[in-house]
Amino acid sequence: MKKFLFIIFCFVITTSLQAQLVSWGIPVKVEERFGAPNQAVIGKYLGQINGADYYTYYSRRPIFIIEDTRFAFCEVKGTKITKFSPYSNDKYEKLDVSATDSKLCVTYVTGEKKAKRNIKLDYFNPSNFKKTETVTLLSFDPIGKDDPYIDLVHSENQEYIGIIANGKHPETGQGTIIIKCFNKKYEEIWASYYDYNGNGYPEIGDFFISNTGTALIHFLKYESDKKKKLESFYIAQISDENINELEYPLENKVEIIEYKIGEYKENQYLMAFTEKLNATGLKIDFSNESISKIFTQPLYEGNWRIDKIIDLQNGNFTIALQNRDLMVIVNRGANNTVTQSYHYWNRSFAFIGINGQNDELTYMKTLGRHYGYTQGIPTAEFNITLEPYYFVKDGDLHVVYNTDKKKKDSESNSKEKPGFFNVRISASTVKPITKMATISESGSINIKTLFDSKVEKGVFFSQFSHLDENNDLIIAKGKKKNLTIGKV
Repeated sequence: MKKFLFIIFCFVITTSLQAQLVSWGIPVKVEERFGAPNQAVIGKYLGQINGADYYTYYSRRPIFIIEDTRFAFCEVKGTKITKFSPYSNDKYEKLDVSATDSKLCVTYVTGEKKAKRNIKLDYFNPSNFKKTETVTLLSFDPIGKDDPYIDLVHSENQEYIGIIANGKHPETGQGTIIIKCFNKKYEEIWASYYDYNGNGYPEIGDFFISNTGTALIHFLKYESDKKKKLESFYIAQISDENINELEYPLENKVEIIEYKIGEYKENQYLMAFTEKLNATGLKIDFSNESISKIFTQPLYEGNWRIDKIIDLQNGNFTIALQNRDLMVIVNRGANNTVTQSYHYWNRSFAFIGINGQNDELTYMKTLGRHYGYTQGIPTAEFNITLEPYYFVKDGDLHVVYNTDKKKKDSESNSKEKPGFFNVRISASTVKPITKMATISESGSINIKTLFDSKVEKGVFFSQFSHLDENNDLIIAKGKKKNLTIGKV
């Protein structure tokens, strides 16, 4: 194991007038609200079709015990909002929303209990946001009464789409893992079945599709079905009928918070996993049939989640972490009624730099953040204002995020986790500011405040962010039903 190095960080803070940093378009009142009681609103930039940019936002609200997902779309040209729709009448068990070069796409699951499951795709016409066609991507019978594992992921370069499901093999009737790979137009490239042949008790941990259309399944292998002891990571690489497998034994008893696989060098992948006091990086090398540890980086105590593994396109890589979690709040009202709310708290970042030429750790830096959002239901996806937006430009990593204006950039420590009393009295962060941090190849951090939501009358919608054809940053802000697009 290579020695780790603590590097004392320093910040170069640049303050600029917000008018000089963001050129805003005209605010437009759209059909649906960006947030309401007992509702989570999630959004996404879908891509460009015929010179126009398309976005979606969708609601998650409970109807009894059923989760209802409905979609609204927006069309934007430059920073001008030219078209928008109300929420769809159809309700989906959503897997994904995306765009091809000519259509908007909603991918979803049908079927329940022991019934056949179907993964379907609805196409929408971008000119009027009307549904035009439904196709079935995959049909399978579930193995038992429990809901099957189903996931859909995109490659980092957005060229490939992978779908995975555990169900019955159509020929043998035995349980298997079904994998399909599509190109970005949802044309099927290959399909395969995978059966785990190792010992122990495996559980699917992560599913990844590479920039070349190769799928990776990451298994957590336990000693027994009680899952008290995690023995190893088991990685299967699948491309059509070609299957390769590697295993990485874990030292002693580990209590893993999160894990993620990302691109690395040719036929290699970079995997990270976190515990409350450290982060570990692994190099998965199928050419040499090995998984090797390339670093273990100490962190202050926290609930460290992996935001992203980022290829800087210059031979270097960065693993971006955040100290964040979900806190459940029990509310007791009149007549002994009990309700629950869900507080998503986000605290400091940690950035770990890696030299891809020699697998050496080059820096570890932290950056203070304080942002929280409380909603009426739990969701796997985050509210439209929560997630940071990461992008690479000229070899530097940039991250754009909401934070409390009182939070110091240099303030990061184990005491930042909110207590129950703090959450009850503060709930969501009110009137945050939006900052952009630039992390250089050497790890120096430059920070700019892009705008103040109180002054600009709108909160940064991070999931609408993207780079345009000129490599300029496009961002969005919103409040109630008002949406504005801007260029940085």
